[in-house]
Amino acid sequence: MDAAAWIYGLLSNDAVLMPIIGKRVFIDIAPEGTNYPLIVMQQIDSIPITNAYADILMEGERWQIKAIDKATKYGRVNQIVQRVEELMHKARGPNVLSSVLEFKMPMSENDDGNTYKSIIMSFRVHTQ
Repeated sequence: MDAAAWIYGLLSNDAVLMPIIGKRVFIDIAPEGTNYPLIVMQQIDSIPITNAYADILMEGERWQIKAIDKATKYGRVNQIVQRVEELMHKARGPNVLSSVLEFKMPMSENDDGNTYKSIIMSFRVHTQ
């Protein structure tokens, strides 16, 4: 199992998140017309971690998890982010040696009269 499958499974099958976002977890981009709130996950990079002999021991993947809501306040986005952090920070899984939250960044956007609140989280996920 790779990091994408592990993260997707954690987020899309969680009993706490499901009442808030349903199955609205997407890789790279959400389809147009999707209801809110939702999560979009995207791999940012993957850096091989090597030993002194240049043998690759594991991959240090950076994943961006973005919780988005069509709202004027961060209420539901904060709930989603809190649960994502509980699920992923210091977590392990099949072929996932560790997952660590590196930062969170809130964002407000306006588009065609609609307000969107989002929080972007960055996780370093070590896979083997």
